[in-house]
Amino acid sequence: MREAAFTVEPCMALVFYKQQLLTKNSQLESDYSPVATIHEVESEKMQEGRTIDVDHAYRLLRGIVESNGDSASVNDSSFIKVLPENVLYQERNTLAWWSPSRMTRLWFRLNGGKPKSFMRRTPALFWLSRESELVVFALGSNQRPSGQSELFHTPLMNTYEDGRVCWGGKRPNVFEFDTLAEGMASVEHEYLEATAFSHVNGGPRLNIVGRTISETDDLYRYWKSKSEKANRFSYSHLVPIGRTVSGMIGGV
Repeated sequence: MREAAFTVEPCMALVFYKQQLLTKNSQLESDYSPVATIHEVESEKMQEGRTIDVDHAYRLLRGIVESNGDSASVNDSSFIKVLPENVLYQERNTLAWWSPSRMTRLWFRLNGGKPKSFMRRTPALFWLSRESELVVFALGSNQRPSGQSELFHTPLMNTYEDGRVCWGGKRPNVFEFDTLAEGMASVEHEYLEATAFSHVNGGPRLNIVGRTISETDDLYRYWKSKSEKANRFSYSHLVPIGRTVSGMIGGV
């Protein structure tokens, strides 16, 4: 009896990554990243990948084994949890992400006065949520940052010099939502659009032609003077904090 012929060809690839983080002793430690990428393979060429949680990569592999080769079961979306593209790092109760520059309605309420608002372009921002605490810094360009990207003091108000947000009330938690995308969008909205900026909690915020802006009234005048038609933020005015994305995530 003649055996049935069959062919084997690649259809999907999982790629795992290593990451390097600076320790408090300025030593580089290498460990596996908590994220992976999944790629479709067409004509034996690996296509652009999607970022997924490593835990869900494990579920996918387990699903392949348990499906006994049933491709319909393997391709079930319940096996895969795709991370939003702006996520930079995720592990347990820690999430780091970035947001591009945008036109935002900023609200200000200084000295208990009447709230005022302006449509202004804000810079690209780096967000780090750890437990229930949120840290926000500015990025040096409107591009997805790498681990070595430099961080800058946010030119916005209601944050401390170390980047922690001063909520003054209930703190939104990015992990309390059904999806990370919903959680990140809600946190960004609460800080950028639902907060009435009222004070600077220390530290320089901008440096314009050698003049440092670190006081509440000066920073308010800066935002008031900006044009609502600006198509880019003036990144050259930002003040570096002396730390990188990897350093901040690693606690250095």
